Amino acid sequence: MKRARRRGLAFTAGVLLAGYGALVLLDVLAHESKLVAIGLLLAGGALVGLTATGASPRQEPSTAAQGPSPARRWATVGLGLVCLAGVTGYNAWAGSGLSLPELAIVAYGAMLVLAAGHLEREVRGVPVHEVVAWSLPLVAAPLGVYAFDAALDAGVGSSPLDAFIRHVLVPPMTASLDVLGFDVVYRGQTVELGTPRGSLFLTVGLVCAGLQPGILFLGVLGLHTWREPTPPGRAVVLLTLGLLGVYLMNLVRLVALALVGYRWGGSALQTVHAHAGWVLFLVLVLVFWGLLLPAIESLRPAEEAA
Repeated sequence: MKRARRRGLAFTAGVLLAGYGALVLLDVLAHESKLVAIGLLLAGGALVGLTATGASPRQEPSTAAQGPSPARRWATVGLGLVCLAGVTGYNAWAGSGLSLPELAIVAYGAMLVLAAGHLEREVRGVPVHEVVAWSLPLVAAPLGVYAFDAALDAGVGSSPLDAFIRHVLVPPMTASLDVLGFDVVYRGQTVELGTPRGSLFLTVGLVCAGLQPGILFLGVLGLHTWREPTPPGRAVVLLTLGLLGVYLMNLVRLVALALVGYRWGGSALQTVHAHAGWVLFLVLVLVFWGLLLPAIESLRPAEEAA
């Protein structure tokens, strides 16, 4: 059991690291190191290749015989309709035509709606429900990142995200630095940190909100909850902890960058900026899948007994 859990952890870490490297190479996370991103992509791909056969879900025979549950079918239809309605609704509002990525989102949504009624079937020996599961991190997450970035570029959703940064991200960052004894104030999305060399101004932009890695993380979490027997209550707990983990990871990253800037200046801050994201993301992966997830799943016997 422990060996299978280690293989599952390595498998999940591989998917996440490869995805994070891809986000950097595609300039979604433009401040990260491209050289490290290539290493993450290769290392993540190697982990997936080495452990894929050992990462099969612990599915009970009765569940396998019955096929995908109704909840999976409704989830597939729901995600497909969100893709279709989101793109068509936005373009109707904006009065614009469909771009190539938007066409890809529409096609993906239509395929999900179509696949929902055939999850138990196989296409050339590959179960349709497995294709849907893998599409969550490999297709839905990248398309979600694109849609999110496009919405920000168009001004749709930028105000709520700005509000999130101003009221949910910057104040705790400032409070943490204040507790550590630093002279710090903030105005909107800009933090002013007093240093021996004068004031250091740190502006937390939209890219620094940590939502793109969060979308990737949720895509892989979707893959996990799909392939593993996961009751709705446990899925909600995992989702909540995952979002909280991404938020705390990004908050720690921002505080660490401020500390580096205070001690060594702006040049050192930029150097650390290129690596802090992937390092903390790896820590999040190990903590969540190596510690929190096993602890939550250990409650399974008690729940089933009840």
